[in-house]
Amino acid sequence: MTLTLSDTTLSSPTPARTRVAALVVTGDGDDGVNAALDALAAQTVTPERVVLVDRRQSDPGRPPVDLQPLARIRLPDSEVLVHRTGPVPVRTAVHATVLDLDDPTGWLVWVLGSGVTPSATALAELLGAHRRSPSVGVVGPKLVQATDPHRLRSVGISATRSGRIVPDPPDGMADQGQFDRRADVLAVPVTGALIEAALIRDLRGWERTFGDVGADLDFGWRAQRLGRRVLVHPQTTVRVADGLGDATATTGARRRAGRRVALTRASWWGAPLLAVWLLVSSIAGAAGLLLAKRPRSAWTTLADVFALDPFRVVPAWLRTRGAAPVRRRDLQGLFVSAAQVRARLADQVHQAVVPGRGTVEDGPPELSRSSALKALTNPGLLATVVVAAVFAAAGRTLGFPFLAGLGGGPVGGELLGGRLTSSALWHAATDPWRGAGLGSATELIGGPHLAVLALPTWVVEHLPGLAGLTSPGGLVVGLLLVAGPVLATISAYAAGRVITLARWPRAAAALAWATVGPMAQVYGEGRVGAVVAHVLLPAVTAGLVLLARPRGTATAAWATALAAALLGAFAPVALLLVMAVALLLVLAAPTAAARLRAVVPLVVPGVLLGPWTATVWSHPQLALAGPGLTSRVDETLEPWQLGLLQLAPDPQVWSIATVGAIAVLAVLGWARGTGVRSVATGAAATALIALGAVLIAPRVALTSAGEGVDPVRPWVGLPMMFLLIALLGGALLVWQQPEGATRSSRAVRSGATAVLGLAGVLAGGLLVVTGLGVGLVAWQDPRPAVAVEHAQGDVAGRTLFLLPGGDGVGYRLVSREITDVARSLPVDRSDDAVLAPTVSALLDDGEGAAALQQFAIGVVALTEGADPGLTRALDSADGMTRLVARDGWNYWRVTASGAENTRPVAPPRLQLSDGTGHSTVLVPTTGIHAATTTTLTVTGDDTRLTVAEGQGWSAHAQVIWLGQVVAPEPGERAVYRLTPGEGTLDISLMDPHHGWRLLQFALLGIVLFLAIPFGSRASRSRS
Repeated sequence: MTLTLSDTTLSSPTPARTRVAALVVTGDGDDGVNAALDALAAQTVTPERVVLVDRRQSDPGRPPVDLQPLARIRLPDSEVLVHRTGPVPVRTAVHATVLDLDDPTGWLVWVLGSGVTPSATALAELLGAHRRSPSVGVVGPKLVQATDPHRLRSVGISATRSGRIVPDPPDGMADQGQFDRRADVLAVPVTGALIEAALIRDLRGWERTFGDVGADLDFGWRAQRLGRRVLVHPQTTVRVADGLGDATATTGARRRAGRRVALTRASWWGAPLLAVWLLVSSIAGAAGLLLAKRPRSAWTTLADVFALDPFRVVPAWLRTRGAAPVRRRDLQGLFVSAAQVRARLADQVHQAVVPGRGTVEDGPPELSRSSALKALTNPGLLATVVVAAVFAAAGRTLGFPFLAGLGGGPVGGELLGGRLTSSALWHAATDPWRGAGLGSATELIGGPHLAVLALPTWVVEHLPGLAGLTSPGGLVVGLLLVAGPVLATISAYAAGRVITLARWPRAAAALAWATVGPMAQVYGEGRVGAVVAHVLLPAVTAGLVLLARPRGTATAAWATALAAALLGAFAPVALLLVMAVALLLVLAAPTAAARLRAVVPLVVPGVLLGPWTATVWSHPQLALAGPGLTSRVDETLEPWQLGLLQLAPDPQVWSIATVGAIAVLAVLGWARGTGVRSVATGAAATALIALGAVLIAPRVALTSAGEGVDPVRPWVGLPMMFLLIALLGGALLVWQQPEGATRSSRAVRSGATAVLGLAGVLAGGLLVVTGLGVGLVAWQDPRPAVAVEHAQGDVAGRTLFLLPGGDGVGYRLVSREITDVARSLPVDRSDDAVLAPTVSALLDDGEGAAALQQFAIGVVALTEGADPGLTRALDSADGMTRLVARDGWNYWRVTASGAENTRPVAPPRLQLSDGTGHSTVLVPTTGIHAATTTTLTVTGDDTRLTVAEGQGWSAHAQVIWLGQVVAPEPGERAVYRLTPGEGTLDISLMDPHHGWRLLQFALLGIVLFLAIPFGSRASRSRS
C-alpha cells in the first residue's frame, strides 16, 4: 500500500503543538464521506494531517472522493493524503494506515468515516482530555444516534471479567446527562476515538477474529495492561449512523466474541477455570431464563458455550500476546462488578415477571383519579357487588345454620356430605379399589374432580386454627358454593374483553351470566360440577376466541388448555364441547399460527386428565354425567320452556322476558359477522348446538328404568349454560368498535346496554324473590363419638346403619372412605351384598353379631322409630352392647373377637391372629381401604393377617412383609400368612396407571408454567 497525494491544492495549516492525523474511512460506497469531511473542516482545532482511507473496491471508472470541503482547513498538499486499502474491515484499514506513517511516534489518529459527524469542538475537547495525563492512550467521545441526537449509542464499552458485554447504557437510551461524569473505562469504540498511533503499532492493531465490539474491547483491555488509560469524554458528542459505534452485544456473535476476549486475556492457569465458569453460568442462565419464559433469550445465553473454541482462542492469544506491565488485578475497578450484574439481573427478572404499568402522566385523564374513586365507579366491581347482594338475599331460605355449619360442609340436594379429608378424596380418585362401604373395583365411581378438590382440602387441613374441622373438604365445597356467583361474575366481566373493551356492557353481561337461567338450581341444589362450569366457562370461551385471532399467544393457548382440563374434571361434556370448538379452529382458523395454537386445547386437556380419559372412552355415559350433573326426576317440560332456559314448570313471564331480550341482542350481534370465520358465526353455531343439547338432554337415559324408578338423565341445566354464554357472547358483539360509527349506532349501543343491564337486574330480582330453596343443610356426622374415633384411628372401623322401609330393611356402611361429593351415576353396591345374610340373621334372631367382625363393623345403628322387634333382636344379640341414643338413632357397639387381654377395642380393619383364633392383635391402619405402613413383631409360625375388605380387594393390593411380597391364601376373605420376624408391614393398592399419573404430574407442571403470563405482552414479544 502507498500514500498518494490528492489532486486538491490547499493552503497552509495553523500551527499546533500536538500532531493529529484525521483518518476518514470510507464505506463500501462513498455515501456519508462528504458529511464527515464537512464536519472535519468545521473543527475549531485543525489536524496536522488528513488521510482519506479508501476501502472501496478498486474500479477505474469510479470518480475519486471530492476533498474540496477540506480547502477551508488550509493544509499543505503534502498533508492531505489518500490511502487505498481495498475492501478490508475498518480496524484493519486504520492499522495499515498507521503503519504507513513516516514515524507513528508522537502522532494521534482521530478515526472518522462515512456516517460519522462530530461536533465542531469535538477534536479540541478530545485533545484537551488527552493532555490531562501522560498515561492516557485512548480518548473516546459520547456517541449518539445521527437521526436523534438525544439517544445514546455509546459511552464506552462495559464488560465483566468473564467477558460478558454489559449494555451500559443500552443502545437507544435517552441522553439525560446521566453518564456525563464517566471517565476511565475499559474500552471505547474505534469510531470517533482519538488514539495514539504508537499504541496501535505496539498492540499490533485490532484482533480481526473478534469482530467489531469484541475487537474494540480487546484493544482497550490490552492498552490498559500496557499502562495506557482509556478515557471517555462524555462532553464530546459524535453523531453516528446505524451500525456504527456499537458498544453492546446485540448479536450472539458479539456475545461470544466478548467471552473469547476474556479467555484470551486470562492467565494460563485462569483460562481453564474461566472456561468451566462460562460453561456452568451459560447453562444455569439459560435454565433461569426458561423459568422466566424467555426461550429466545435462553438460547442466546446457552449459545455462549460456543465461545469455548480453542481453535479461535489460542491463535488469537498467539497474535496478541506481549508484555503487560500492569497486573490483572489492578484493572479490577474497570470491570462491571458481580453486584452490579446481580442488580441488573434482578431488574430484568422483575421486568419479565411483573407486568409493566404506565405512568399516570402518560395515561388518559381518568387515570389521575384516586384509586378509591376508580374502584367505586368500576362497572365490574359494581356488578360483582350486586351479584353478591342478590345471592346473599336469595340464600336467606337456607337459613343461618347453613352458614354456621360450613365447617362440616353442606349436604342435601345433590350433595352427599361426609367426612371429606384430602386423603379420602385423593384415594377415591386414584385407587383401583375405591368407594365407601366395603369398596369396589368399578370405574364408574370417583373421578378427577375428587383429586382436584383434594389439593385445597389439604391446604385447609394445614391452616392454623382449622385442624378440628369435621369435614375440611366439606368446607371447601361450601366455600365454592358461596363464592361461586362472585367468581363467575368476575370471570365473565374479564372474559368480555376479547369481544369489547366497553366496561358497562361487559358488566351487564356478567350480571346476566350470574343470575339468568338455571343459576338458582345450580346453587340451591348444590350441583358442584355446574358451579365450576359457571366460573370457568367464560374464561375458556374467551381463550378460544383469543386463539382464533392473530394476536393470540401461546400463553393463552396453554392457559385455555389448563382451564378446559379443570372444567372437564367436573363436567366432561363441557370439555367435549371445548375440544369440538378447538377442532374447528384447527381446521378453519384464519392463520397457520392460530391453527397451531388451537392444537393445544384440543390435545392437552385429555392428556392432563390421564386415565380418566380412557375410562370415559370405555364408559361413554360418564361423559354426560359429573358431580351434581345428573337428574333422577322425569322433567316434563315443554320445548319452548327449555329453549328459554326455564326449569320451573310454571315460569314467570318476567323470567321469560329476560331471556328473550338477551336473545334479541344476540341476533343483532350475530348479524354483525363479517364472514364464515368470524366470532359471530362461531357464537351462532355454538348457540344452535347448545339449543339442540338442551332439547335432547331430557330424553337421554344414562341408566335403564326400574320398577317405580325413573332412569338417570343428564341434567338439562348444563347445556342451558352453554346456550346462555353463546347468547351473551353474541349480545356483546353489538359493542364491537365499528369503523365510522355514527350517532345513531352509538344510540343503539347505549340502548342495548340498558336492555342487557335491565335483564340482569330483573333476573336478580326474581332470584331474590324465589330464593335458593331449603334443600341444603349443614352436614353433621350421625355416628356417635366412639364410632368416629374408631373409624378415623388405627382401628379403621365401620358403622352399619339399618334403614327400615316398606319392603324390608336396607343398610348402609359408613367408614373413613367416601364415594363422591355429589350424586352422579348410581353406585353399584353389589360388593356390599355379602352383608345381606349377616344382617338378616342379626335381625331375625339376634345371631350373626360375630360375623360383623369380619367386616370391621364396630357400631350398628337403627332408627328410633323402627319396629320394636328389630330393637329387641339387637339388644339380645351376643357381643353387642347398647350405647346412648343420638339424633333419632339407637346404637349398639360390637365387641371384637379374641382373648380379653389382647383383643382390640373394636373389630379392626387389619388384625393378626394365631391358628386358634383366640389371640387377636390389632394392626394399625394408616391409609384408605386397609393401606398401611407399620412395624410388627410376628412370633408364631401360624400367624395370619386378616384384612376386612370386600371380595376382590386382594387382586388390587400388594402386601409386603420383611421385604417379600406375600400372596393371599385361597378363599373369599383376604388372609395372608406371615413368617416370624420383626420388620415393616407395607400394604398398598397397586395403581395400574402409575406411569400415566407420573406423566400427568410432569405435564401439569409444564402446563402451569406455560400458562402463567409473565410480564407484559411487550416484554414477552421483546424476548
